[in-house]
Amino acid sequence: MFIVFCTMTTNRAADALTPVTLLGLRRLSPWLLLVSLCWYTWRLARNAWLRKEWCDFLQQFMSGEQMQCAICAEEVPRTPWHVATMTCCGGKLCWACVQRHAESVVSDMRPEMRCPLLPCRSCLPDVIVLAAFRRQQWSLQGFDPIGSVFRRRRRAYERWVLACGLAESCSARMEDVVHCPREDCEHMWVLPRESRARKDAAEPTTRWNPQSWTLTRCVGLYSPAVEDGHDARHLHCPCCGRDSCLLCGFPWGEPSKASSHSGKSCIEHSSAYPERQHHRTKWAGAKPCPGCGVRILRSWGCNKMTCNQCGSHWCWVCLSEWEPAHYGCSRAEWRDDADNEDSNCLIL
Repeated sequence: MFIVFCTMTTNRAADALTPVTLLGLRRLSPWLLLVSLCWYTWRLARNAWLRKEWCDFLQQFMSGEQMQCAICAEEVPRTPWHVATMTCCGGKLCWACVQRHAESVVSDMRPEMRCPLLPCRSCLPDVIVLAAFRRQQWSLQGFDPIGSVFRRRRRAYERWVLACGLAESCSARMEDVVHCPREDCEHMWVLPRESRARKDAAEPTTRWNPQSWTLTRCVGLYSPAVEDGHDARHLHCPCCGRDSCLLCGFPWGEPSKASSHSGKSCIEHSSAYPERQHHRTKWAGAKPCPGCGVRILRSWGCNKMTCNQCGSHWCWVCLSEWEPAHYGCSRAEWRDDADNEDSNCLIL
């Protein structure tokens, strides 16, 4: 091994690996192992959840009984290492189903993480969710000894908890939670809902509106909302340093360049980006939630809509607060010209 390694490295690196150095590493290795073992023993003594996981891991070798998961109907060993017991209802299902359920809730940004077993709809505690992520880390299918996948899932879950808590708190105070448009940035703002609605109301909604035309802007017939002498839509993220638009999310651009968003409507500015057509098609037919203003798409189902951000229930047809009579609602008081533009899209 040593000869092969030396031939693959440069002469300088090979000279550094003297027999004295190798002997020192061999003498140091047992001490490193001993220190690591002492540190893990200290951690094991301080963390009850870690001791429980070791007990669950050892119990899987002591029982050969099988059970059927209530969700996926797969046969799994009846041990705590493979089967999760819901503290709310006492139901049992495999840890893989708990992990998939938690990831789907976080991915869809649903406002609450409920127990997946019916009729129980209690909220899942954090200890169950994090235990499901750790079980997946040490499973044969998702073996992750370094823990990089586990840490990524835990960060996503913590962001979801923070976003849901802010959305619930801000909904009661008539405020909105605004996320940084950059995908790898986690920064958020809390803005008064009335202020954001006032800025949005000043924007043209379709490209057929004369205010969205370059000529109209040049003659002074369109001007965006201004606060403290600056464009009120300008959003600067202190975390990633990116400048973007509060309403459309596109990069703001340098004020000295023609590609800057300054003074332009969101529709005119977005036309300079190649992903504009994809962005418009993606949200074709979307309607704003009456509670918080977030855009929502309906692919199928009845008229009852539930917002994942603020939790409000409303009618898809007329945008009124939900009542059972709206199941047959036909009052189309809300119209969006974008539906006519993108009539070839099959989104309902």
